[in-house]
Amino acid sequence: MKKLIFFFVFLLFISLVYAQTSRGPWGPKVPERRGVDITMPDFGEETLFQRAVKNPLLWMLVLASGFWISRYEKEKKTKYFMYLGAAILVGYGVLISVLVSSIPSEAPDVPGIFIDWQENYNSNLPIEHRTHLAKTDYYDFDTAYIKGITDKIAESSRTEEEAVQITLNYVFGNVIYDFGESDSACFQGTGSSVLKKKIGQCDTQSIAVLTLLRGMGIASRPAVGCLSTNPTCDFQQSLFAIAGIEKRRPKWVELGEIDPDQEVFSRRQRVEILDEIISRQGGLHAWVEYWSITTNEWITIEPTSGEVINEDGCYEYEIEMYPSDDDKTHLCVSTDIQFAMKCAAK
Repeated sequence: MKKLIFFFVFLLFISLVYAQTSRGPWGPKVPERRGVDITMPDFGEETLFQRAVKNPLLWMLVLASGFWISRYEKEKKTKYFMYLGAAILVGYGVLISVLVSSIPSEAPDVPGIFIDWQENYNSNLPIEHRTHLAKTDYYDFDTAYIKGITDKIAESSRTEEEAVQITLNYVFGNVIYDFGESDSACFQGTGSSVLKKKIGQCDTQSIAVLTLLRGMGIASRPAVGCLSTNPTCDFQQSLFAIAGIEKRRPKWVELGEIDPDQEVFSRRQRVEILDEIISRQGGLHAWVEYWSITTNEWITIEPTSGEVINEDGCYEYEIEMYPSDDDKTHLCVSTDIQFAMKCAAK
């Protein structure tokens, strides 16, 4: 019995390690180029076999099955051993259910009916939100480089929702998060320069996403504030990883303790305060919202994880402000020390 307990504890440990590594780095890390330099995301779907092989639950079950078979003759009459066999069978059932549910449903092919999603979006976009389509010096979507990307994304999409998700995947796959990026990268960065450099942080990745979305005619705006997480989500992330369900997490570094009696407010990784300007790093975060004509509301999207944010209770986005197009300063940094102190206390 002790061997069985040790075996399952070992499997749980391996699964937890996999879960944490799948969620991204905890501390500062020198950006590494990925094996393949992505020029465009792969729009093809994985086969059922490929998804199964990548699922850690499968390998847990394979190991457990091998152990069960090897001990069958000696342990077959013990009830705990039979419980293990039943648990393994249930595990295979869960695995099959997860794999089948992950198969994407095909959109119905209706001959003779075609809607240009960009034209449809433009005709249904409220007048008051059209200001969020503007080009600026840093949302430089009129360059040939950006047009080459947006044209491919637009052609591969059927709705603005698909275009947004493909855009998020593209930036997530091409712009590696850099925990050590300086604020000057944001002040000097443009959508095209960030995508060419392939390194960024929450603010510069947001600039890249905004540039691509506005380049396709999707109303979008930057949002800045505080990002915090529910500690119970660590366990939830581990369960998702065991089941082989990919759950990307936003990337940020939590604020360290702030001493109100000091002029310098410490951070866990580094401190960058000049004339009460606080670097938007850590709990202080930048992200993007786009206007959905389907739900008629602003939808929160997270460039650092490449996902549309849902209300799962794991992450709380507290708005500090929506920087205007001529206010790049507050997109890149925060000047509100009280807000930073409140954020650090979360």
